[in-house]
Amino acid sequence: PNIEIKLFTPFQKGNGDALNGIGNQLIDYRNAVIELGKKWSLKVVDNFTESGINQVTDAVYLRDGLHLNDVGYAFVGDGIALKVLNS
Repeated sequence: PNIEIKLFTPFQKGNGDALNGIGNQLIDYRNAVIELGKKWSLKVVDNFTESGINQVTDAVYLRDGLHLNDVGYAFVGDGIALKVLNS
């Protein structure tokens, strides 16, 4: 059977400018996902720039600073569903 693979970038978070243990920022992972999408001709849902979750709103929508909480799922769910279905 044929399946379509989509890639999703991470959401922004309050300390997204911080370096992790190997010297990367969250934007580096976003950019890597975008590049993989280009390399393999895969569609990418860019949560980093298009979800409405950012360094100002992350405390409302993210349970641990990275993963969505119930409010976050409700906030982004319809938008992500539309992007997945229409891309």
